[in-house]
Amino acid sequence: VATAIIFFLITALHAYYNQVNFGHWSKLSGSLTGYKEKIAMEEAKLTNDTETIKALTQTKNIGTFFSEYSLPSGFVTLTVAFDKGLFFFSPIYLLAILGILMATSTINLEKVILISISVVNFFLYSSWGDPWGGWAFGPRYLLPTMAVFSLFIGYFLANYKHRILGRIATFLLLVISTGVALVGVLTTNQIPPKVEADFLGMKYNFLLNIDYLMTNTSSSYFYKTFASKFLDLQEYYAVLFAILILTYISLLFILPRKK
Repeated sequence: VATAIIFFLITALHAYYNQVNFGHWSKLSGSLTGYKEKIAMEEAKLTNDTETIKALTQTKNIGTFFSEYSLPSGFVTLTVAFDKGLFFFSPIYLLAILGILMATSTINLEKVILISISVVNFFLYSSWGDPWGGWAFGPRYLLPTMAVFSLFIGYFLANYKHRILGRIATFLLLVISTGVALVGVLTTNQIPPKVEADFLGMKYNFLLNIDYLMTNTSSSYFYKTFASKFLDLQEYYAVLFAILILTYISLLFILPRKK
């Protein structure tokens, strides 16, 4: 109930923001005319191009940004693509798929809601005209799904009958996922999608972050302000990575034996 009340309050504030800034409570920023269209409109007026003027004056419909024809390519972009794919940047979430398959042997309302959140999230942004989410480190549109998937990784660990094998698989995938995520944390989260990177002649996945790591180029406030006086970026990365690996070993292999 508290969550619902807060949700409606935030939604009301969002509607008020739209009313003040865009002229109507239901109008979104994506439906506004951009500067490119305004420039094109001025040029069309100078040449009296009535067809262009008519096309540019038509109101954008936010619904046209979604298309079922985009679902296959959008789904690939969000899941396995080298520039934004969830399982490319964070392969630990592969275990969530196994967890979901194990969990659906028995169905209850809680599982249905959790799985539905993920399905809707995938469906919505796979059909979105820009599944890349701009310049972002990995698939930022799937953050709600990552939260849900994390629960099912726990479900997999708790219920997989080959406990040691499950923990080893979890550990190895955690090492890879953490190594990738940490290099993004310490360098930059501004990674172009492939469609823009090819045009700009840039790398379009975390290999760009590795280049930054090797050249001591960091956006980390703590590192630049404090740690850079004692360690170069590669050493700082190694220290943090080692701490996380030791934490995983403790949680997966040492503490369960104590229990």
